[in-house]
Amino acid sequence: MKGLRFICKNFYVASNGERQNAYCFLVTAYEGKPVCRSAKEICWEDNIENLSLEVDRKTITELRELLSATK
Repeated sequence: MKGLRFICKNFYVASNGERQNAYCFLVTAYEGKPVCRSAKEICWEDNIENLSLEVDRKTITELRELLSATK
């Protein structure tokens, strides 16, 4: 990864009841192929409604708002 930008931190309760924070970063520059290190897989989803977690939908909404504001 050559560049990244902090987007937001969202609090949520995991399915096991554990309280967690989800940190979201936007990768602005990279070289090579993405490698999965802590998640099961890396995937691309164009439709926000297909995301199963509300915290993920909230994060993507915040990212879109931030990117729209900077245009």
